[in-house]
Amino acid sequence: MTNTVHAPFIEFLAQQIIKASSKAEQIAISRRCPLKDLPALRTRVKALLNPANNKPVRSTRLPACYVLTKKRLNVLTRTLQNGNT
Repeated sequence: MTNTVHAPFIEFLAQQIIKASSKAEQIAISRRCPLKDLPALRTRVKALLNPANNKPVRSTRLPACYVLTKKRLNVLTRTLQNGNT
């Protein structure tokens, strides 16, 4: 991102451009950006559209109490199956 004062504005415009439904709407939104910050806006839009930059969805973890209970039951089941009570 840029070190200019307009950095939050550039981020906002980039998100609006991505949400735009038509090319004309994208151009109209980009015209609100200051001319000197246009390259930064283009770079930010490309970065947001790049699928490699998408964060992977976090896998949900099981609660610790469930894991401990399951482990204890597995150990208990194994000892009972082996005849070691």
